[in-house]
Amino acid sequence: MLALTTTATPAVAEDICREFRIGAGARVHTGFHRPNLTLHATACTPDAKTQKLLDRLRRTTGAGIVYVTLQKTAERVAAALAGAGLHARAYHAGMDAGARATVQDWFMAEPDAIVVATIAFGMGIDKAGIRRVIHYNLPKSRENYSQEIGRAGRDGQPSVCDVLVTPSDTTALENFTYGNTPGEKSARTLVDEMLSRDAPAATASVPAHALGGLRRGAPSPGESPVSLNPTGETPVPPDPHRLTLTSVNSGAFLCTSAPPHLCLSA
Repeated sequence: MLALTTTATPAVAEDICREFRIGAGARVHTGFHRPNLTLHATACTPDAKTQKLLDRLRRTTGAGIVYVTLQKTAERVAAALAGAGLHARAYHAGMDAGARATVQDWFMAEPDAIVVATIAFGMGIDKAGIRRVIHYNLPKSRENYSQEIGRAGRDGQPSVCDVLVTPSDTTALENFTYGNTPGEKSARTLVDEMLSRDAPAATASVPAHALGGLRRGAPSPGESPVSLNPTGETPVPPDPHRLTLTSVNSGAFLCTSAPPHLCLSA
């Protein structure tokens, strides 16, 4: 069996080896250094960014990918590049499947095509002559960055990768991080959905501090869980399909009494 991956982190590589029982001697790591890629980082202000991008694209020839964070940015920047005479189109997950396929086919066929895209673009794209990959916005992570610039110069020819660095770009990335962190309402919805698969769920009313994060597990032995009714006012005998509130090491946990145990910890 041969297991291949391109930009796995050390933790992911270890997971692959463990799950497929690949011994240390059979693991080959070639690194991700690509001598034909020239990496740049260019500081600029938000107002000057589009002009900087145009300057970078006009210095080189060949196909290119411009990565952005937001869909609306992809549309705006693609329009600006097309207006300046470059062969540019937008690509993002908000487009219908037919429109995305059309852009992909166009990009693969045209030698000087430039796609302004969110991270929705790139998986499955294997075009040898991509000469420039430019991040108009900061990449989401180092893993994302190494994966995205890896689409340049796959034919071994010199290619340029540039990041246009604007400190204000961190705001959108932080919003994505906070947006991926569940709030109390989301946590309650998840619990209700999990419990409704087997039996009608009774939504308990619990303090907000009891909904900090998610973990799996049952209350520890010896604890005395108290089941709450939907108003949270009157304790009732534990029911396997109700939520229970218990205190563990000074922390509050919202749990189900029967498997699968789903606990929300403070």
